Amino acid sequence: MGLLVENDKAKLTYGSLIQNFNRWLLSTFSTEAVVDGKTHNVRSSDMSDLSLESAPSAIDQVLGIQLKTTNTCSACDFTTSRNGTVQAVDLTYPRKVADTPSFAELLRQSIIRESSTRAACPNCKQFVPLLSQRKLANPTPKGLPAVISINAMVSGTEIFDVWKDKKIAKETQYYVPSQVGFMPTPEGDLVADEKGVVYDVKVSCSSAHAMRAEISRWSYKCKKRLTLRPI
Repeated sequence: MGLLVENDKAKLTYGSLIQNFNRWLLSTFSTEAVVDGKTHNVRSSDMSDLSLESAPSAIDQVLGIQLKTTNTCSACDFTTSRNGTVQAVDLTYPRKVADTPSFAELLRQSIIRESSTRAACPNCKQFVPLLSQRKLANPTPKGLPAVISINAMVSGTEIFDVWKDKKIAKETQYYVPSQVGFMPTPEGDLVADEKGVVYDVKVSCSSAHAMRAEISRWSYKCKKRLTLRPI
C-alpha cells in the first residue's frame, strides 16, 4: 500500500509516505466510525446533543468534502456521474511550476478539477477522450466541511521554492496569506472570495518535503482557521 518502509536500501520519499498514511488513516477512520449503520452527530451546535444516529461518519462530518464527478464522452456526449467523499485534498500543481497560481486558487483548482483521459466509452464503445469534471455535490457554504486536510504534495525543490518567502524591494512576500475565503457557486464551483467562507491561516514548518494543512471552521458564520503544518 506504500505506507511502510520495507527495505532500508529502498529509495523512498518519506514525505510521500507520510501523506499516503494521512490519506489512508482518514479513509479508514471514516469507514470504522460507522457502527451498525450509526455514528455520532459531531456537527451539533451543543455538545450535550451528541448522540448516535444515521448520518455520515463522524470523520466525514468534520473532514469530508462531498464531490460529484461527471465523465462525458467526446464522441457521443454520453455522460456518467458518481458522488464521493474525500477526506484529504492533494494539491495539484501546473506542469510548469512557475505558473503556480495564488495559494487560494491552487487550493480551489485542487478541489474543483477538470481533466481529459482517453478511455473506452461504455455507450459507443469507442476509445476516445473522456472529459472528467469534479465539482461540489452540495454547493452551499454549509456544505463545506469543518476541517480540510491538505497534502501539499511537495515532491521536489522546484515546488518547494513556490512556498518559500521571497524578498522583493526589501519587503517579504509570503505565498500563504493570512486569510483565504471561498464562496460556492450554484454550479458546484468555488470562487476565491473573502466575503464568503473565510479562513484564518497559521503556518508552522518542520520539514521541506512533507506538508499537511488543516482548515478548521467552528460555525458557518464565524471565521475559519487554516493551519499549514509541514511534517
